[in-house]
Amino acid sequence: MRILRVHPFLKAEATYPFAGGMARTSLRLTKELARAGHEVLVFPYPEAIGTSTRWDLQDQISVAVQPTIVWPGWRGLPHALGRARRLDPPPSGWREVLSEAMAVHALDQAVLHFRPAIIHNHLPRRPFPRLLGSLPRRVPLVLTHHHGEAGEALEVYDRIVFVSQSQCEEIRGQAGLPANRLRVVHNPVAEAFAQGRSPSAAERQGLLFSGALRDRKGLDLLLDAYALEPRLNKNALHLYGEGAQRAAFERQVREQGLNVEFHGKVSVEDLARALCAARLLVNPSRLEGWSASINEALCCGLPVVGWAPQVEELERLLGLRVGLPFDARTQSARELAASLLAALEDASLAALTGQTLARAAREHFSVERFVRGYLVVYQELL
Repeated sequence: MRILRVHPFLKAEATYPFAGGMARTSLRLTKELARAGHEVLVFPYPEAIGTSTRWDLQDQISVAVQPTIVWPGWRGLPHALGRARRLDPPPSGWREVLSEAMAVHALDQAVLHFRPAIIHNHLPRRPFPRLLGSLPRRVPLVLTHHHGEAGEALEVYDRIVFVSQSQCEEIRGQAGLPANRLRVVHNPVAEAFAQGRSPSAAERQGLLFSGALRDRKGLDLLLDAYALEPRLNKNALHLYGEGAQRAAFERQVREQGLNVEFHGKVSVEDLARALCAARLLVNPSRLEGWSASINEALCCGLPVVGWAPQVEELERLLGLRVGLPFDARTQSARELAASLLAALEDASLAALTGQTLARAAREHFSVERFVRGYLVVYQELL
């Protein structure tokens, strides 16, 4: 099967310090499709890639990368410029018009020469949806909707794949989407999180946060919870990730004397070891599609307090408790502190910590189940 994949390239996890679950998941699917023998071409829009190249995905797997800016030639330029000006919303200024004209032509060339059976986009809120109307031939369109907010031009896709059932229902209601075009495929975890022994609660200590260091992830609420509750502050909090607000959070930690350590962005192997050593994952996000950090924690046998729709959905999927739900849209820092203390003192949750949680989560978030789900979606359109 020939699949044109639209997702980050230069801003992939290895080179972009703030890359999150979307970058990791889209890269993982590309790698596994190539491993299975499918022909894959990556169109890394909106990155300005001017030449064809190959992307080494390790394990002796590589995929072709299509330029995203291609000069249409002087004879083709008027046509490309006209199409660029008709994009919705239209580009502003002659530089942007020329850039979009070359992007339109680059997509034309990818479809014309690669002849994909499927175009699969992972960028629902970036500029790419504007280009879809300019395609030179009709190709089935698939979108993986990673974000918690409705993306752009959702009506043009033949299938929209959501990363959770709760996200699917939320955005279906927001955007009025037809149910027959919607599917759910849960993201897998990296191999490092699904291997090895998972220690029991008695062998663990401290709390862990993994994600972008910003208010949207609820880190402000978490630090406020530590400041409000001295009993909670006795438990070391380890923060893994980067973000533009890190300096402000570090200042708050110093000024309030909080028991918090910043580790920055680390390798998946180091993060997996940290998850296996922690007592509880905290994810007090204000909005998520489907938090990778929660799934990674469960596969390391670590219970969670966090994004309520996901915690509740996971308990239905796995058939056992995974932690306590917390919804930062309606709950306060003081309520977060109470939830964290309750989870730390919960004997039944402690009994599940370790191999019981890890075994159930690893089975559900396997890469085999993930790839099989997408191949079913592709086959529906062919």
